[in-house]
Amino acid sequence: MIRFFTLLLISLFYQALQAQIINGGFETVNSSKRTLFWAGKTYSFQVVLDSNGNSRADSVVFDKANYSFTSVNVRSGSRALELRNGYNFTKGVSLPGVAFASADTSEYVNFTNAYIPVTSNPDALKFFCSFMPQNNDTGFAIIRVFDDMMNEIGSGTYAIDKAILTYQEISVPIDYTSQADAAYIQVQFSSGQEGANVSLGTVMYIDDVSVVNLTAMTNDWLLNPIDVYPNPSSGNVKLIVRKSVKVSEVFLVNMGGQVIPVKTSSEGVFWTDNLDDGIYIVVAKGTNLFYKYKLVVKR
Repeated sequence: MIRFFTLLLISLFYQALQAQIINGGFETVNSSKRTLFWAGKTYSFQVVLDSNGNSRADSVVFDKANYSFTSVNVRSGSRALELRNGYNFTKGVSLPGVAFASADTSEYVNFTNAYIPVTSNPDALKFFCSFMPQNNDTGFAIIRVFDDMMNEIGSGTYAIDKAILTYQEISVPIDYTSQADAAYIQVQFSSGQEGANVSLGTVMYIDDVSVVNLTAMTNDWLLNPIDVYPNPSSGNVKLIVRKSVKVSEVFLVNMGGQVIPVKTSSEGVFWTDNLDDGIYIVVAKGTNLFYKYKLVVKR
């Protein structure tokens, strides 16, 4: 019962700190049935007139559409993002499906609308993905963070290089190169690497997109009851409890809400190893104590 109550508190706290991308579930549409606050990359093709005055366009093949929405394969609600590849045979150029979050609702959005205002520094991009690649195609999720002068101060990239037949939750931690405050983010998904050869038949589904901010989970105490090191970590972590603190239980919670137990090596010393990349919440319980701390694992 105590464990259930603890997890409930963590779950509510975690949900409160998720900053949803506007229309991250792709459910909201306008009168033209256009999905609001999302856009896809469009490609231009050459059309020339030959000596007889006949127009000739590039020979282009699309696997359905590069960027669209589906009601067939969804995780929640009635719509999900669907990305597919194309190919320009005239120029020998691949055309991966690319979609990005937009900041407005206009009918003709483009990459200049891809800067999403934020009020705090996000820690990760979170989404659910299903991916059916052909050959060695790789899908990508990218998030970039900018300050108010449009300088890039952080980014995160996740390469989806294997088939995911049913929706899987994916979290993309953000690495910061500056202590500046975030003012904007960009979020982009693609069914192949731009500039590389991609295959017709690859399909990528995305649903329930959000950005996560866990910064507020670090207790603002003059003396933290637990030292977590190293942080960021490469997978092996030690937790040292200060002698003046009475702790009855220590565990981790990953981004999916799963509890990761820790081991005890001696009194007041805990550790865990071989953690997967991602963001974790270190939780310590005791008399009049409920301590939370953000841990980043990245190899």
